[in-house]
Amino acid sequence: MTIAGSDSSGGAGIEADIKTITTHKCYALTNIVILTAQNTKGVCDVTNIPGTMTSSILEENFSDIYIDSIKTGILTEESIPEIKNALDKYHFHGNLVVDPVMVSTSGYDFVNNKILEILTRYLAPYTTVITPNLIEAKAIINTLSGKVQYNGNCLEALEDVFSICNQIHKLTKIKNVLVKGGHQRWKNDAKLLTDVLYISEKNTYYVFYSEMLDSSSTHGTGCTLASAIASNLAHGLSLINAVGNSITYVQNGIKTAPNIGSGHGPLNHLQSVRQYNYEVLVNDEKYALPFKEGQAVQYMCNHPEISPFWEKYTHHPFMKKVGDYSLPLENFTKFVEQNVIYLSNYSHIIMYMAAKGSWKEDLCAVVDKLTTMAQEISKYTTILKKLGYSDKLIEKLKATKECQVYVDALLDVAKDAGDVFDIAVSLTPCFYGYLAACANVKHYPKVGDICSDDTKIELYEDWLKQNQSEWYSSAWIKGEADLNTKFRVNCLSDAKLTRAVQLFKKFTIMEINFLDSFL
Repeated sequence: MTIAGSDSSGGAGIEADIKTITTHKCYALTNIVILTAQNTKGVCDVTNIPGTMTSSILEENFSDIYIDSIKTGILTEESIPEIKNALDKYHFHGNLVVDPVMVSTSGYDFVNNKILEILTRYLAPYTTVITPNLIEAKAIINTLSGKVQYNGNCLEALEDVFSICNQIHKLTKIKNVLVKGGHQRWKNDAKLLTDVLYISEKNTYYVFYSEMLDSSSTHGTGCTLASAIASNLAHGLSLINAVGNSITYVQNGIKTAPNIGSGHGPLNHLQSVRQYNYEVLVNDEKYALPFKEGQAVQYMCNHPEISPFWEKYTHHPFMKKVGDYSLPLENFTKFVEQNVIYLSNYSHIIMYMAAKGSWKEDLCAVVDKLTTMAQEISKYTTILKKLGYSDKLIEKLKATKECQVYVDALLDVAKDAGDVFDIAVSLTPCFYGYLAACANVKHYPKVGDICSDDTKIELYEDWLKQNQSEWYSSAWIKGEADLNTKFRVNCLSDAKLTRAVQLFKKFTIMEINFLDSFL
């Protein structure tokens, strides 16, 4: 839920929040506390919404929909107590990202120090992170300390920003402070932008460096950043990764801005969102994976959350029925059809790895995977041709519901992944699982006693043998080595490993559902 003001020009406030939240694949609830008449050149009129209305909206939102995260922007003196009352009443324990809006990019003075005092006093106990820019950060310290400690001049060193973060923490008791550096021009490097996140529980300062972009499309950057952080926290990202990915999102939004208006225009909110790992390893300490080098797949298959599903998948009755020839030929034919469709999409998803990986190592791995997929598609189209399918008929094949759901889920991961790791993990259950499942079909019955259909016998035996062949095993060995490398290079935190486990589990279950549909 975003609690903020409305920007009639659509670049900041509630309007920017909704776009940002939606782009991050969250559902946006709203509570407008201020209406503004403005455009890219400035604000000309403001109307506050009565506190009673704010209270009513909060009541309706909280009583009906579970809220993971809340982002606040510009607030009024009337609205802040109502927010606190709602947080108390509904025992809110989610994420609260407070953007203490004081001055817009165009310079309009929205609030006074009294509101700043109320804001920090009422909302501090609930706040996950507060996100002032340097001007707002200095005002917080001056207001709450009761003396002018900072003026509008630029700071001398990065340590000064550290000091500001620490003082805000001590004055407000807010555990995490993000001071945005967009208003700072460093004497030694005017093109460098630094955002500093202070996490008090670790007593650690995390510095995010960005390029200072020469652009007038910066309207709503603070609103957008706070909404992106709240959305990322709702998805379960660590605070470091939530902040890091949100900064990247804002930077990309400025770079690809649509150049709207004649003043400070909006950034591009409707962009593809990628997730990267920004977790900092202290003293160059390497994250220790909970398994021996080269044992990534074995770890996944034996993981408590995965192993029951993996056992069901690799001992699936579909494989048994192929092995004893009891699966009807029409069912096997439908399975082959869907594999042609699935593997074609699988190949497209592999191409995302080329786009998101390093130019050398990952491209080489992609070439190997695409070569393997081409051979696999050829294997299945050959089976269809033996069954009388023409090239034209094969081209017109359509996906079943189970196949389409599976492919769409893989595509979602491929589009959203910040690196190649998530994609590689998601593709693994399919390729590795067929090798394991077919290996479990050990004994063939005396075919004459159980099946007299020579076509079925030939097709089923040939399919099982190909999935147990030296070529298939060799292709998997290369794939396994590549996956182990990706774990070593890309899996650098517990959060990343947990996501890998969930993805492996998800697509193992989808394999089960896929095979179930052909019984």
